Amino acid sequence: MVSPTLPAIMNSFGVSGRQIGWVMGVYTLAAALFMPVIGVLADRFGRKKALIPALVINGLAGLGTALSSSFEMILFFRFLQGIGIAGMMPLVMTLVGDLYDGKERVRVMGSISATTGMGSALAPFIGGMLAGIVWRVPFFLYFLTIPLALLIFFIIPKEDRAGKQKPLSSYLSLFVSAPNRVRILGIMSMALLSFLLLYSLIIYIPLLLTGSSYDLSEFWAGLFLAIQGITSGIVSFQARRLSEKFQRPHILAAGFTLMSGALFFIFFSSALWQIITALLIFGSGFGSVQPQINTWITEQVGGPQRGGLVSLFNTMKYVGQTLSPLLFGAVLAGVSVEMVFAAAGIIGIASITAAFSLKYTRPPKTGPTPHKEDE
Repeated sequence: MVSPTLPAIMNSFGVSGRQIGWVMGVYTLAAALFMPVIGVLADRFGRKKALIPALVINGLAGLGTALSSSFEMILFFRFLQGIGIAGMMPLVMTLVGDLYDGKERVRVMGSISATTGMGSALAPFIGGMLAGIVWRVPFFLYFLTIPLALLIFFIIPKEDRAGKQKPLSSYLSLFVSAPNRVRILGIMSMALLSFLLLYSLIIYIPLLLTGSSYDLSEFWAGLFLAIQGITSGIVSFQARRLSEKFQRPHILAAGFTLMSGALFFIFFSSALWQIITALLIFGSGFGSVQPQINTWITEQVGGPQRGGLVSLFNTMKYVGQTLSPLLFGAVLAGVSVEMVFAAAGIIGIASITAAFSLKYTRPPKTGPTPHKEDE
């Protein structure tokens, strides 16, 4: 939603292209820093007590951004908004782990991944349309999370955390000494790698399509990216069905194979239909992977530690987003935009290996009953 507003913000406040990147940078930085903190607070004091303030902060920070009178104010409110988002998606995943079990949990995680995929496809068009009125308008939409906080207050069950609070050192030691810590690290690495690969598309497909090889407009580049998001959302809805037919490591390995293959296909492409085909393949792989790893991480520990672990897991996604432009930007500067996708495809092969390596790890001794394929 915010990306289409950046040129207008740059012109309105007279900042440079390098400075405007901080509108996104301070947001992801705050999210990465505060996700683990909010996860710990959610485990110690309750999900609702962490989620509702996060929704309110997100809404007020969006409103503050819309009303900002200087670039410095925008950066301040965007940092606050990053704190708000740090407590939203991780706690939604944690609540799914708390409220649902077994295949039903996979189904709900699939629904969340599907709506996320659809949102990533629609948001650039909504943001661009509203930014055409004035750049401030898209930020007013974030205020809608405040009435959502009121809804959450009534629909989420009340929690009893009395007597469940442990010393923080004891709480953290559970992660370090967990018998399934290798699996936890593996799942987190797949989260990081999946978003590293995703952002190789989000950032560099527009550069490829608007360059001399295809000479398309930014509108068409956004439309091409929407193909990936929509496909990912459709496939995510099939998460439960896939989990009933195949073992989870096999689903993950197949998903990363599709993603890696699509990136190599882009590298060798010379026509637009080939790019479209590659985006369909990548979206299918990403939509296969996300519900499975999102569900798997919630099964690794019991409820008292789940919020902290899921927050660390989501932090890895933001790390992947941050590393993607750093890593592939160097490839772009040193070689070409086409080579970016070949490099990403090679990294995708490492993701396939990570998925298969987790097949023989032992199931956790705490938390919900593990899936059959983990035994």
